Order: sequence, then structure tokens, then C-alpha cells
Amino acid sequence: MEATELFRRWAAPRGVAVVGASADPSTIGGKPLVYLRRHGYAGRVWPVNPKYPSVQGLKAYPDIESVPDPVDVAVIAVGAARVPEMLERTAARGIPLAVVFSSGFAETGPEGAALQAEVTAIARRTGIRVLGPNCQGYAAFPAGAAVGFSMALEERGPVGDLALVSQSGALGFSLFNQLLERQEAFRYVTSTGNEADLTVADVLGWYGADPEVGRIMVYLEGVRRPEAFYGALEEARRRGVPVVVLKGGRTAVGRTAARAHTGADAGDYDAFRTAMREVGAILVEDVEEAADVLAVLRATPPPRAAGVGVVSTSGGAGVLLADGLLAQGFDVPALAPATRARLKEVIPPFGSPDNPVDVTAQVIGDTAAVREALGAVADDPGVAVLAVALTMVTGITATRLVDVLLELKSRVAKPVVLLWTASRRVTGPEEERLAAAGIPLLRSPGALARALGHWYRWHWAHHNHHAGPGGPGTP
Repeated sequence: MEATELFRRWAAPRGVAVVGASADPSTIGGKPLVYLRRHGYAGRVWPVNPKYPSVQGLKAYPDIESVPDPVDVAVIAVGAARVPEMLERTAARGIPLAVVFSSGFAETGPEGAALQAEVTAIARRTGIRVLGPNCQGYAAFPAGAAVGFSMALEERGPVGDLALVSQSGALGFSLFNQLLERQEAFRYVTSTGNEADLTVADVLGWYGADPEVGRIMVYLEGVRRPEAFYGALEEARRRGVPVVVLKGGRTAVGRTAARAHTGADAGDYDAFRTAMREVGAILVEDVEEAADVLAVLRATPPPRAAGVGVVSTSGGAGVLLADGLLAQGFDVPALAPATRARLKEVIPPFGSPDNPVDVTAQVIGDTAAVREALGAVADDPGVAVLAVALTMVTGITATRLVDVLLELKSRVAKPVVLLWTASRRVTGPEEERLAAAGIPLLRSPGALARALGHWYRWHWAHHNHHAGPGGPGTP
């Protein structure tokens, strides 16, 4: 089947058959029936299990051949030894895509690898496309197609522009769960597992077919089709879609673990790092860094220069943030005399009108003074990005400060980012409003500086990649 049509069937299947469907909603074969309905899937759901006349209130069918049309996706949730037979029958039925939850393949050793080779051969011979085996499925949220068994799908979030693909199902859906808490809104989440047929590169191609995808997150251990993978990343860069990549298997121990996990050969990390730089992907080192970068990538508009104006309620937070920004290659420029004069009118003598600006804790209860201080720095001609640092600001004071930030963001054509060094218990009531306005919130000065560095370098490379990311004016 042509790739565009396969993507259409995958993203909005007319029907989903669950082979090995279970009446127990807590099992791998039972959860897809629960999650499809929970996420508002409007297509047909066909349980396949010869033991029952119905499963979870839905009419059950004894075999895949008995399932009526339409079926675009078949979930295979049976023992590994039965998977090849089920795929043969599913392909003969004319179903274009199978999602194989079953484990016990290349990740288990030579016998499992032989079984996986059989799955690959069936896909090549019949034309059916296979996601997995040893995967946790996928979710295409615009259509409510939650074709997976991860408990992360218990939660139904808003549909947005973020697409995630992961060779590890457990880690991928855990990332999905964590990112929801950070106000991310997803379009797609996909687990590719052992990649007997479809790979991360194929899924990236699907994501690229959707103009509503604005950011992509990738977790992988090995690259099975390097040319296709790097080509998909190049295409994302061409379209202006940033791709954040987290790779496992960077060390000898990690590479051994990757082979045991998904059967992947993790390869040489130095070579991978170079390749990521050449194709314009954003390579991160851990989950938290990935989440930070994705948050900053939501900010608008993109940074046009390297000058950052820092306004802090704490001298210490301002100093740490300035240090981090300078380490990333940013400027923390001296402010114009007119800017400093405006600041001196509203901050106390024991504060500082120099960048990083310390308005002190005394000012934060004075909404008019805060508004003037932030506006003065945002208006400064040497400031391309406004970074605001709050410490333990809570309650009604926090709400008023966020009101000021939202008002400022609505009139200033520069990105605004927020460092708030308080717990989610404190910041939680305001996080949704900040996210909706495109103001990313991070909790660590160093993390914010690193994320801003990735963001600026990506935008610079996207517009100037003929010169490479190390060209003039980049951090």
C-alpha cells in the first residue's frame, strides 16, 4: 500500500480488530478495547476470540476471517509462537496494518530472532505492514485511535502538535505521561518495539505527512535503516519541524542492554552525535532535558538574536541564570541608558538595574512596578529574549505576576521564558495559562539555559544550515 494511504489508515482507521481480545480490561488483550472507547474512537472495534460470544460488551468473532468490514488495523495479542500464523491470516484478509504486542522475539536470543525473521519475511511477501513485535502500540489522538495497552492511556489529554516515537514502549509511554503533566498536547505516540518491519524512520515519515505536527520526540537504541532515518530527519528540517532525539546505548554496558531490550545494535555514539548535527536534529542526554527542550520549543516567536534580558526577583537566581546563558554562548548584554533609567524609577536602591536585573522580592507585590520593569527590559533594543526568574512566589501574588506576563507576551514580539524555582504544588495553578500563552516554565537555571541553547542553535541552523550550526552569531 502506498505510504500516504497507509498513513491515512493508521491515523484514522475505520475499524480495529483485536486478535486475542480479553474480557479482563486489565490485561494486554483487554486494554485496547477500554482505551479506544475512552479516547472517543468512532470507528468499529472487533474483538477476536473463539472462547466468547462477546467481550466487554462487544460482539466477539471466532477468527479474523469472520470479522466484517471495515478493518484497517489488527492488534495481535497472542503468544509469540502463534504470531506468524495470525499475520498470514490477517494479510490474507486484506488488512493493511498489524500491531504486534507479543514479546519473545529477537530480544530473547537466537530462537526468538528466527521467529522475528519469519515475521519480517511475511511482511515482505504479503505486503502487510507490521508495527512491532514487542511493542506497546500507538495512539493517534485526533481520531481517538488509542491502539495500545500502556496505562499511560488511562489519561485523555488535549490534542496538540507534538508527536513521539519510541523503540521502547514502556519508556515512550512513560515520557508521554510525564509530558502531559508538563502541559504538552500530543497528536501521536508510537512504540515501534523490535522493528521487524516498520521502523522509527517509517513513523517519522508518517508524522511528516501531517502538517499539524509541529514538534517530534524520538527515543531509540539502534538505527536499523540509517539512510531512511537520516532522510526523514532531513525532511523534518526542510519542513521546519524540530526533532528532539534521545538515544540509549551510548556506552558498552548500554549497548549490551539495548540488544537485550529490543535486539537493537546501538552503534558508535560519537558517530551518531555527528550525524545528528549534520541533519539538524536536537540531541539530548536524558529524559528531563528532552522535556525541557520540548517546552522551550513551544515558545513563540523564535529567537532572532543571542541577547537575553534577565529580570529576577532574586539576585541569586539571576546570577545562576546569567552564568548558564553565557556558558551556552548567549549574550547578557548591557542595557541601554533609557532602559536603566526606567528601571531605576521602579526598583529599590538595593536592587540592580543592570542585566541581569534584580527587582528584589520587595517589588513583586507591586503589579504596576513589575509591569514597568518587565516592559522596560523587553523593549530594550539589545534584548532578543526576555527571561524572567521567580523564586517562591505563591498565591494571589503569583496569579498577578502571571497576569502581567501574559499581558506582556500579548504585545511584545519577542519570546518570553520563565524560570520558577518552586515546586509544582506552587506553580501548578498557573501552568496551564502559561502553556496556552506559549511561555515555557522551567525550574532550574541550568536547565533553562541548556534548553534555550538548543532552541536557538536549532533555529539558527534551520535558517543557515549551509554554514553549519557553528557559524557566526550562534551560541
